[in-house]
This record gives sequence, C-alpha cells and structure tokens, in this order.
Amino acid sequence: MKKGVYSYKKRVVNQVIALSAAIICVIGVLSVMIIANSRTIGRYAVLINEAGKIRGGIQRVVKLDLMNQDYGYLVDSIDRSIRRVFDLEHSPNVFERGFRIGYIEQAERDWYELKHLLGTGDVQEIRLASERSWHSAFALVSYIEKKSLEALRLFYIITFILFAVIVCLVLIIIVTKVVIRDRIVYQSDHDNLTGLYNRHFFYRNLEREYEVAKRSDHKFAILMCDIDHFKKVNDTWGHDWGDRVLREIAQVLSTESREIDMVARYGGEEFIVFMLTRSEEECVAFAERIRVKVAEHIVQKKIGVTISIGICLYVRGVSLEQMLKGADTALYEAKDAGRNCVRVYQAASST
Repeated sequence: MKKGVYSYKKRVVNQVIALSAAIICVIGVLSVMIIANSRTIGRYAVLINEAGKIRGGIQRVVKLDLMNQDYGYLVDSIDRSIRRVFDLEHSPNVFERGFRIGYIEQAERDWYELKHLLGTGDVQEIRLASERSWHSAFALVSYIEKKSLEALRLFYIITFILFAVIVCLVLIIIVTKVVIRDRIVYQSDHDNLTGLYNRHFFYRNLEREYEVAKRSDHKFAILMCDIDHFKKVNDTWGHDWGDRVLREIAQVLSTESREIDMVARYGGEEFIVFMLTRSEEECVAFAERIRVKVAEHIVQKKIGVTISIGICLYVRGVSLEQMLKGADTALYEAKDAGRNCVRVYQAASST
C-alpha cells in the first residue's frame, strides 16, 4: 500500500476512533440517565401506590370510626404508608428524591391531627379533620402523578436521543467505511500528483484488454509520451513548477482522450495511453493532436514544454511485452528525431 494511502487511512481511522469514543461516552451517560430515570419511575409507582393507600385509608378509617367498628389495622397501614413515602423522599440516593417535601409533611400533619380525634366522638371535628387530611392526601397523589408523568416523558426523550445517537454512530461508521474503502481504492489506482491512473492499474487493465483483443481481434495501440527536457524545467524553475507542469500535461492528456481510452502516469515525466483504434492513421492523428496541444500550452504564462510520443499498434501474435517495448523504441526514435514529434513502431506478427 502506498504511503499516501496508508497515512490517509490512519488519519481517518484516528478520527473515527475519536468520534466513536465521544459517542460511546454520550451513550454511556445517556444509559446511566435512562437507568436512573427508570428507577425514578419505579419509585414514583411505589409512591403513588402508598399515597393512594393514605387517601383511601383516610376515608375508610373515618367511616369505621363513625360506625364504631375496629379501624386499628387501617391506622397502622396509613402510618406505614406515610413512613414509606417519607423514607423514599429522604433517600440518600439523589436519583430517588425529587418532589416537594411540603406535600408529605402536610399530609402527615393532617393525618396525625385526624388520628388524635378518632375515638373522641366529636363527629363535626372528625369530619372537618378528615376533609383536610383527605385533600392533603389527594394533593400528594396528584403531585406524585404529575412528577411521574414528567419522569416518563423524560425517559422517552432520553431513550429517543440514545436511539438517535446509536443510529448516527452506525451511519457514521458505515459512511466512513465506504469513504475509506473508496479513497483507498482510488489512491491505490491513481497517481497522487496528477490524478491519472498509476502504472500498476494500467498494467492490470492492459492485460485484460490484451486478452480481449486476442479473442475478438479488436485493434488497439499503446502510446508512450515523454516530456522533452523535463530535467531542464526542474533545474530552471524548481521542482514545484516541475510538478505543476506534470499536472497540466496530465490535464491535457485527460481532456483530449476519450472515455474508452486509458491514460496513466508511467513514471517520472512519462505517460502511457491505451487507445482503441480502427487504424494507424486514427492513432497518429490522436497523438499529433496531443502533441500540438501540449506545445501550445503555456504553464502559468511562464513555461512552455513539448512532448515526444511513440506508438505501437496491436498486431495478432505480438505479445504485450513486445508492444510495450515497441512503443518505448518508437519514443526513443522520436527523441532522436529532434523531439516534439510522433513515431510509430511497426510490430511484426509472429504468426
């Protein structure tokens, strides 16, 4: 794997790890909140049940007192419920506290007042005290129910947020995986400087096209292109301008090529082109068009360069290695002919 691909993958992976760690922390916090809120909801259920016992017990105990029947067990039940509610409100666990203590204190005061009147026979005072006690118990139940609904809504909200965070995490991981995969595939097949296909990709696909040509007798050509006096460009203008020349020549090649052609950076200042062609004339015309475009192209109004091109057309029976060597031979012929020209290597069939 290329260094650029590896560093890109490492950078993206580090970003994903950092993002995942942050989201995991958020999930952890939200999970703790959900668990705590679940316990709060359970506590409110107990509180509602106990407060309901207080409210219902008050009605029954007054009725039994007025009927001169035993109500001792109800008094004990109400006392236990009041202590239960009071203990839950004063729990050392911060998540088990949360409603105003005044409600239970008022209900407790009114109940003790009523309890001391029970058995005295003062019907009027008992009824007034029972009304006060029942209303304070009713207020306690209503308030706990309200707080319970608020806790339940909070539970739904936190659960929704947690679900949304998990979905986002999954989507981020999926998208990042696709991006990393696509980027790695791109960088493994392309030249980092020019954006053209690299030599490895070109050879891999050239072999496939060669096999297709052998079976179907399709015609194709290999064009070797080399920038003339490129060392002089680097020596005169510096490597940064040399890189700019390479990028702009690559742009010319890409623009002038067809979608069915394949253009790659062969190495250094050399480029290679796979071209489907019907004839030698068509191929030469294409190469001449590229040569002229490059010769007319001025990099940033400073540097003018030319290229030499060698061509080798496919002939049945000629191996791929022979074609590559033939295109390279034609390129050297173009160099020897004074550069900035096109030469064709005539491959001889072995059949």
